[in-house]
Amino acid sequence: MTVIRFPGHNWARCTDRECVGCVFCNGGLASCTVCGGGEGTLPTDCPGERMTATQQDAVYAGSLDYTRKEGWTGHGQKTG
Repeated sequence: MTVIRFPGHNWARCTDRECVGCVFCNGGLASCTVCGGGEGTLPTDCPGERMTATQQDAVYAGSLDYTRKEGWTGHGQKTG
């Protein structure tokens, strides 16, 4: 697996030469190799460390987000 760097998140990408079309090759799945977020559990920016399951659930629910400018925020208040 190699990493494609974009501002904020490092996207996982399949490098299996024998792959016949996994979710990474077909572009159907976004997954960050740093924070572990995927699709609906990706915060706006990568926090630079692995998120807990609780954090991922809260990001998915829309009650928690991370931005480089504000850090962790939820319900309009800083959380970290």
